[in-house]
Amino acid sequence: MDVPAPATAWPGVNQWSSWAFDAGSTSLTLEQFDEFVLPHLTRGRREPPLTLSLHVIFNYVLQLL
Repeated sequence: MDVPAPATAWPGVNQWSSWAFDAGSTSLTLEQFDEFVLPHLTRGRREPPLTLSLHVIFNYVLQLL
């Protein structure tokens, strides 16, 4: 009797895990950033406009890690 594989709790996890475990990846594309990171960020209501985009700042931090 074949048992179907359970559905993934997180859609797109295979795409993310293939990127996350690639040792050479030190940046995200804008599309990856918008899909995986941006939904989890909040912005202050009274902060001044950023001179750099959140995508660029995130990639700088990622390179330092």
